[in-house]
Amino acid sequence: MHSFPDFQFSDPACFIHQSRQTLIRQRCGNWKDSEVDCLIELWDSPQFQQLYPQTQRPTIAYDYLARQLNRKMPETLNRTGAQIQTKIHNMMKQYRRLAQIPGFKDWKYYDVFDRRHRSVRFQSLLTSPDTSAL
Repeated sequence: MHSFPDFQFSDPACFIHQSRQTLIRQRCGNWKDSEVDCLIELWDSPQFQQLYPQTQRPTIAYDYLARQLNRKMPETLNRTGAQIQTKIHNMMKQYRRLAQIPGFKDWKYYDVFDRRHRSVRFQSLLTSPDTSAL
């Protein structure tokens, strides 16, 4: 068990408090397709894509996404920035696995992740120093 003294989590529904010193992670609700669609729409938006690289800590950007998602879909579970970060991370891992299969593009979100992945790679090529002269 992990000890988290004097640490407050933003979503207490995902944790069982055994004592003040220990917390046990409890599984949160599954993501609905409509939630994922809305999340991807927000994540792919120009506002988020401009905000994300400017923040010192990614949690700020993911908390922003959580507020936007919870505002757009009040009828669903209140998602936290950490849950959204995990969801995006897991979806990116799924994209990378599928991208290794030649000709496979049947996943619903493949094109969105492919476009983001290519733009990040392109931007990193533009901003990386030229080491060919070394």
